[in-house]
Amino acid sequence: MFNLTEILNTKNQLDNRTCSLVEKFVSKENDVTRFLLGCNEHSESLAALIDIDGFVDDFAANGIFWNGKPVIKSETLPDNAIVVNCSMSISPVTASQKLQQLEIKNGGCLNYSDLLQLKPKLIPAPVFVAEMRKDIAENEAHWTSLLEKFADEESVKVFNDLVHYRLTADLACMVDYSTRLSDQYFEDFLTLNNEVFVDAGGFDGDTTEEFCKRYPTYKKVILFEPSENNMLKAKKRLANHRDIE
Repeated sequence: MFNLTEILNTKNQLDNRTCSLVEKFVSKENDVTRFLLGCNEHSESLAALIDIDGFVDDFAANGIFWNGKPVIKSETLPDNAIVVNCSMSISPVTASQKLQQLEIKNGGCLNYSDLLQLKPKLIPAPVFVAEMRKDIAENEAHWTSLLEKFADEESVKVFNDLVHYRLTADLACMVDYSTRLSDQYFEDFLTLNNEVFVDAGGFDGDTTEEFCKRYPTYKKVILFEPSENNMLKAKKRLANHRDIE
């Protein structure tokens, strides 16, 4: 059963070094520089509370600024940097692992959840966490009923891991999973031969292209995409595939 209070009060035991880095990051000490990994809503809200030195984004162009702060590559981080992983949507575990591989001699790396756990009155919960907490608090019986419908242990584990992650942003809940973008809609147990496939939100046609490759005997594809630019890309990408509307 779900007990929201119990879940939120169950804390991971953070080591002394992590606790020390959190204290340094939120303090006004001048012997460290503060960076946030990712240019997103999470790093934006954190930067509004703590005076940071910049953002880290290895895919951004050189020399750009975001929210008035420089955006740098991880390889150029100074030796006294403390970096907080604010990547929490697509590949948060991978982002955290890449940070941990950096050799920051006099600083270190943190996850957003470390700050949230140790400084809950200062650090805002990410929107997806706040919304999940509110929903479960208001509909706990519904969530418990949903959990009880699963018949196998693996499904229960996946469900619990996802719910706990969305309640805490704790990456420990996600370490058993990997990001497989090309596989995300196509599980091994699905048999989609001779089907009509509806791609609602087709982006640039990447998912439809994957479907056509996996199930060449499909009947038809209907692709919806509101962006004119994306639709042009999708039509170009799918030009050599049949029966696509």
